[in-house]
Amino acid sequence: MLGKKTLVVVLTAGVLVFGSVVFVRWGLGPGRAYQQACDGNHAKGCLTLAQMYDAGARLPEDKAKARELYRKAFGLYRKACDGGHAKGCYNLGAMYARGVGVTRDDRQAIEVFQKSCDDRQATGCFGLGWMYADGRGVPKNDARAAELYQESCDSGDPKACVYLGGRYASGKGVPQDDARAVQLYRKACDAGDGEGCGQLGYRYARGQGAPKDEAKALDLVSRSCVEGDAHGCLYIGWMYDVGRGVKKDYGTAVGFYQKSCDGGDALGCTYLGKMYADGAGVWEDDVKAARLYLRACDADDARGCYQLGRLYAVGTRNCPRVWLFSRWVRKDAVQALLFLRKGCDLSEPKACSELADIYRLGTAGVKKDRAIAFQFLGKACDAGNATVCSSLARMYDAGDGVPKDVAKALSLYRRACDGGDASACSDLGVRLDANSGIPPGDTTALQLYRKACDGGDAEGCNNLGQKYRSGAGIPKDDSQALQLFQRACDKGYPAGCRNLGVMYDEGEGVQRDLAKAGRLFRWACDGGDAGGCTKLSTMYLTGR
Repeated sequence: MLGKKTLVVVLTAGVLVFGSVVFVRWGLGPGRAYQQACDGNHAKGCLTLAQMYDAGARLPEDKAKARELYRKAFGLYRKACDGGHAKGCYNLGAMYARGVGVTRDDRQAIEVFQKSCDDRQATGCFGLGWMYADGRGVPKNDARAAELYQESCDSGDPKACVYLGGRYASGKGVPQDDARAVQLYRKACDAGDGEGCGQLGYRYARGQGAPKDEAKALDLVSRSCVEGDAHGCLYIGWMYDVGRGVKKDYGTAVGFYQKSCDGGDALGCTYLGKMYADGAGVWEDDVKAARLYLRACDADDARGCYQLGRLYAVGTRNCPRVWLFSRWVRKDAVQALLFLRKGCDLSEPKACSELADIYRLGTAGVKKDRAIAFQFLGKACDAGNATVCSSLARMYDAGDGVPKDVAKALSLYRRACDGGDASACSDLGVRLDANSGIPPGDTTALQLYRKACDGGDAEGCNNLGQKYRSGAGIPKDDSQALQLFQRACDKGYPAGCRNLGVMYDEGEGVQRDLAKAGRLFRWACDGGDAGGCTKLSTMYLTGR
């Protein structure tokens, strides 16, 4: 378990992360070691070296060299499989399935995975399960995938235990069971699988299937990174980045993000790029940030595409944080649109929303086009941006730029509310309250107002307060109403201040206080609430 004074040390492939400094251990570097392995006809050495040249990870990018090494690895795995080596068949199948060093061929992948599994090779059954899970070369069958993962896990393949744990966590092909998922992740972790340790750590961090314990989570995720799990390195980097369970340390975060990126996690490249763009823990360097974003985007990381599009859209800003030796990126509207579109196509809601703003305002060298902007808003909503769904709901509700469609508006309000937009919950409650067709005693609107208020929406607090004050659909409770109006007023909602003023003016649930009522009416009036102005005028006219 890592305490406050623990020094985090990670030593893999010659890189040592110590505190907030990254050191490189010179001598037999990772490229030399893998080259020696490949020269000795070790297929995995050739494959790993090929991937390093392909991605430019710790070695200069060299696509031609990568192709040559992929071909050699493929030939070695083919020879092993033909000679009856079941694990060779699995690796050959994996290359066919991923299209690594060979044209992707799902049929061939299935054939060699099946041969490996029939020979009781656990990894072959795992590969076959993966194909059933994705519906690649066979009809998609979650139950069959889970069976094959179970068979492989029982035969000693820890990676299969991880994937089976994921099935229990999501309820795909098996009953959803967080406790069972934790058991499987622990089994994989105990067998030395880094991803298993990482998944177990995430469960402790969230308290899912295991007691919430951030110290244990940090320990497990650190172990996953040491075991070579790139996503585990990403997560621990994020913990240092935001100060989650550890003291915030941008330098250490950069080291882990670098390890994640080099390990093949595209999101790690995106996060590392953001550190260079912000100058957090490293010298600010927008050119390096752009290269990292491009690497992530090329690997279909939607956030990497979005960040690169944003960088091209605004260019490097001329502000004091740009250091003397910083490098910058010029604005490029064509590149911005290209990468934002790819990010949107990959379901990054921020990219879709950014494109909607570009077409709505006519920036980045494009003409204003409300119809195209609206299409991108729809994509942003479909990609999970609750705020955009809420905006679309209001447009359909009011007929603003689109044909008025109350049913569509209600559906969008519901989606936005379920997605975490508190204001949408309040708006939906108001629409349901106004619907005369709602059966007597229906509490849906009340529940929505409570959800909105708990989510920080001032209007939701005010609306719920009105329900308690009037006793509409709920027992009248002036004390609750007073507290809710106070919350709404404290959040700057003028109608909440006015309703709170009314209670002080009339002594409802509180001792009458005309001076305080007057102050509250003035705040409401100054905030643009016509009712507050009327109440304040009445006080002046009656001499109160």
